[in-house]
Amino acid sequence: MKKITLIVALSLNLLIGCSDEENVVSNQQDQQTEEKTVFKFDFENGTENFKANSFGDVTQGKPVINLVDEKDSKCGTLYRGKTADFTEWKGYDFKGNDTQFLGLDMGACLGFFEGVVETDFEIKRTLVEGKAKLAFKYYMPGDFTGWNSGYFFNVYIDKADADYSNGRKLEDAFVKLAVKVNQKGWVDFSEDISVDLLADKYKLIIQMIGSSAAIDDIRLIEVEN
Repeated sequence: MKKITLIVALSLNLLIGCSDEENVVSNQQDQQTEEKTVFKFDFENGTENFKANSFGDVTQGKPVINLVDEKDSKCGTLYRGKTADFTEWKGYDFKGNDTQFLGLDMGACLGFFEGVVETDFEIKRTLVEGKAKLAFKYYMPGDFTGWNSGYFFNVYIDKADADYSNGRKLEDAFVKLAVKVNQKGWVDFSEDISVDLLADKYKLIIQMIGSSAAIDDIRLIEVEN
């Protein structure tokens, strides 16, 4: 009788052990986060359709072009290009990124200006607060000593039909993400969207003022827990 009792006990322990292990694996799978890219702008093919925003220093609606195709002033707006296309400014040269990106050519301009560009995108399914984030790589290591007009690098999301002629400001946009100076050069940025983005048409706005700055691989990501 003692042997039989021992065998039953061991069998029960084995069964309980297997059950616990399965629960642990199941819980780990439930806690994993899946991500889905809603859009991505990597600037490799120049099909992102960015154009000048009314708050920038060039004519509203002027398309963003390749820096190598610019024949006149390098001021007032952002250009698409590679590291070698941009002129070094105060030792900042965009090195560390071998792909196409969007940036200011401070080295050629040598002046203070506000570059603001935008492009349109559409969300086909509502993204509630906490279920989306904006991610990108950026470059903003500049030394701005002696510049008194401000140094800004902001990214906004606003309605596609937002009208800025009636007093609306960029700061009134649904989403504002502020980028800070980082001496490491190209760095990764990611921040949760703190509002609901309803299924609708929107515009993505990039604002760079008075800095050697650039942006690349912009992604709106849907997060599913």
